[in-house]
Amino acid sequence: MGARAGRLVRNAWFGGAGVSDSPAPPMISRAVTLTRERIVAYAAQFDPQPQHLDEAAAAGTGFGELVASGWQTAAVSMRLAGEAYPALAGGSYRIDSLKWQRPVRPGDTLAVEVEILVGSPPRFQITTRAITTRDGAGEAVQIVLGTILS
Repeated sequence: MGARAGRLVRNAWFGGAGVSDSPAPPMISRAVTLTRERIVAYAAQFDPQPQHLDEAAAAGTGFGELVASGWQTAAVSMRLAGEAYPALAGGSYRIDSLKWQRPVRPGDTLAVEVEILVGSPPRFQITTRAITTRDGAGEAVQIVLGTILS
């Protein structure tokens, strides 16, 4: 599943592994299904745009149907990533890029893979990570590249 398979993790400190010149396998989260009810409830509170609130109103948008807010996808992804890779918590996280690749629709099941691209020596514990959120068909719906200092 890793979009960056083959990149090497140098000085990987996580898990006490020490220095590694081998690709680290991505950590895969559990899956969460976004129901219509969850999509509408999130949108009503945080992103009240027609394409997130109501099928009839969504039909008149560029999406043509009800879709989840990208910010909901990001929030769910962060929760899943934190569960799959607890070292994400408790640090200072910088998002270098965030791309929504395709809309998330009611009934889509999401899971994330966390891939460490670059690690640093244990003193500072700086890592660059790719967090890819995929739907049930394995298609990327969101890709985040970020750096964390922990």
